Amino acid sequence: MKVFAIIQGALGDGIMALWGLKAVADHTSCLLSLVCAPGLGALAMDLGLAQSAYSVQSPEMASLYGVDPSPWVKDQIQSHDVVLVFSFSKDLFQSVDALATKAVQILPRPLAGETIHVLDHILGHLHKAGMVKYSCLKQHNALPNVFDLHSLHTRKPDSPVLIHPGSGSPRKNWSLNHFADLYFALESKGIPGKFVLGPDDHALEIPLRELLQDAVLKQPESVLELKACLLDSRAYVGNDSGATHLAAMLGAPTVAIFGPSDPARWRPVGSRACVLQPSLTCDPCFETLSENCENVLCLQNTSPGAVLKALEDLGVHLPIAVC
Repeated sequence: MKVFAIIQGALGDGIMALWGLKAVADHTSCLLSLVCAPGLGALAMDLGLAQSAYSVQSPEMASLYGVDPSPWVKDQIQSHDVVLVFSFSKDLFQSVDALATKAVQILPRPLAGETIHVLDHILGHLHKAGMVKYSCLKQHNALPNVFDLHSLHTRKPDSPVLIHPGSGSPRKNWSLNHFADLYFALESKGIPGKFVLGPDDHALEIPLRELLQDAVLKQPESVLELKACLLDSRAYVGNDSGATHLAAMLGAPTVAIFGPSDPARWRPVGSRACVLQPSLTCDPCFETLSENCENVLCLQNTSPGAVLKALEDLGVHLPIAVC
């Protein structure tokens, strides 16, 4: 079976779509072509999931929103058995549906307020379309391990803990002071910390360098470079972000610091991933309210010490602090 998948959205949404597409590949032994963000496409090909990948921002794809789609787009859609459209756009799906033998629209995430994990939402739609055997993650026990690459790499004694202090929204970010305290706590145990910044994290660079003048600060130029950094690290700590989802997918020991995000919907999927979020009386509000509350206790009440314990619980050896 030849499957053509169109994925709109940022890295976090894309990672969840890749999990779903892996389930499709396992069930149907399909040949998969992708239209998505270039970094996600390169990752899918590098992982052996997709045979080809094209940019979702290309003029050819933009032509699907007009009255006369380009010949290339028509040929791609018509030459595949199934087209999966991971998008909220009704116009896009209608254009695809008019050309495809079979088209399936999958909303990239469930509606705000629905307490269902994004991947369960995707698997449910794929199951209904006859594309996967299992309709939820709990039934698909092998799924968290299928992309596990981290354990295949030998850890060097000086492998760092990779720290990503950013995300797609400042509302989801643990404070830089907490990240700095975590960095110094790791340093006191003889474990190097290495910071990575994404394309949306430019505002964090100057204050981060002021707090940690001697810290290693890396800005990967691509998703594949970020993947290489993750595979060369001993563990990863970050906010609710696409980088965190990638770390968990690769099997790295991953501590995800959640504040206003709902882990019931967005917890990272992987064999060695955990979420830290304090118990509060309020509900996660990132997708239902326009701003955080004044105190942001959901972020402030997670301590660097809790992150260290979570790393230990994931099997990361942390020596006794150096006096």
